[in-house]
Amino acid sequence: MIFLSLYSYTIFILTDKPYSLSSSWLGLLFLTYLSGTIGSALVGKIDHKIFCAQGIILGTLLIMIGTAITLYDNFFATIGGLLVNGFGFFIAHSSLSTCVNQYSLGAKASATSLYLVFYYLGASAGNTHFYFFGSGSSGKGCDWGNKHLIYPTTRRTMAT
Repeated sequence: MIFLSLYSYTIFILTDKPYSLSSSWLGLLFLTYLSGTIGSALVGKIDHKIFCAQGIILGTLLIMIGTAITLYDNFFATIGGLLVNGFGFFIAHSSLSTCVNQYSLGAKASATSLYLVFYYLGASAGNTHFYFFGSGSSGKGCDWGNKHLIYPTTRRTMAT
């Protein structure tokens, strides 16, 4: 939800002044997803050395850092924030997928598909939800919404 909404509203920010990027340049923005490929591969190599919750917490903290970096009104900070955000997101996503598989007692395929259904439902609802944070504040309200949803979720994850 947070990962996708950040991309959605960053595009609106970068189409306005002072950036005024064309759609061709905005399309290249999604190359920052490649940092997530590196994050997934990293978790795949170290998943036997860490607990699932540690991977989720690490990924969530990186998402928070990446989101905070995008708050700077600088093009390169925005790109850097998206890179960190993508890296963290895919670490958390890979770790969570592993957790679902490890902790489901039976019907692992059903557990995985339920996880993915709720993942995509959350992603869809998240973009709609963040519209209210992002409208009227040039998208920076989206960052506020991310911060106020990530922080309580991280605290809850750390408590378990």
